[in-house]
Amino acid sequence: MPPVMFSVVTKYHKGRHSLFLYNLEIFYAFTQDILRSHILIYISETEKTPSSENLAQSVNTNASHIRKITLLLKQAGLIASQQGKAGFYLVKEPADISLKEVYQAVYPEKTLLHVHEDANPNCPVGSRIEQVLSPVFEDAEATLLNRLNQENLSDLITDMYKIN
Repeated sequence: MPPVMFSVVTKYHKGRHSLFLYNLEIFYAFTQDILRSHILIYISETEKTPSSENLAQSVNTNASHIRKITLLLKQAGLIASQQGKAGFYLVKEPADISLKEVYQAVYPEKTLLHVHEDANPNCPVGSRIEQVLSPVFEDAEATLLNRLNQENLSDLITDMYKIN
């Protein structure tokens, strides 16, 4: 996956400039964020120590994909496992795991919104588009990360049990 999740690219076509938004990457990133949250909630709420296979059944994917995600969650200090034993456990209490931490477990340095940097510098739009959109994108990203920081895994678990 490319290092950005959302790109704006200017294209010149038939005498006009158009902005193209590449949002498949942002969809993928948030889908992965949902998977990470799903995995963490399952680990928190199951009575047995869940294995990659248990998690894969719950998420409805294969165990090798789960192992890639759990490796990132382990590296971020959110989960752990014991050598020689199958299964994972949370390192912190659910109330101490913010959704921002879950997101940044996989994308610690990633820019959420990104303007295409290879625009034509001789074009009146291409030479200015990054300067125009960057402040807007930076504000949007800061707002999203702030909101994710206000919610934690415990909040999701509480909301989950409210659903019939």
